Amino acid sequence: MCQKKALSGNLVIATFDLRFKQPSIDDPISPSALHTLEHLGELYLRTLSPRKDEMIHFGPMGSRTGFHLIMKGDLRSQDVYEMVVKMCDFIIMHSGEIPGANEHECSNCLDHDLTGAKLCAIEYSDWLRNDPHYEY
Repeated sequence: MCQKKALSGNLVIATFDLRFKQPSIDDPISPSALHTLEHLGELYLRTLSPRKDEMIHFGPMGSRTGFHLIMKGDLRSQDVYEMVVKMCDFIIMHSGEIPGANEHECSNCLDHDLTGAKLCAIEYSDWLRNDPHYEY
């Protein structure tokens, strides 16, 4: 689901609900896996994505079912589809330390689960690839 808001100066922001889990049906993402998904997703979106200059915020939903992605521009789900799939691929392929998971950059640096994050990214990526026209 995409919600748009017009701001002053002809600026439009688009908020996308990236639902990794079905609310009230699937078990929510564990806090540790959610935290790792946040670190890796944020890294990809802010530094590696071709739309990095349009990215405003990527953060977890309190329900632990997914993330809110906030972007500059009058965007639609189709405009960010490839970027979200590539973000999942980045998470799936990541190995080694979690970026930013240290005492200086993260106030909860010991609470991470790379394996759980990868499993969530695989599941979400498969779902996106099987239903690319879904409005999120």
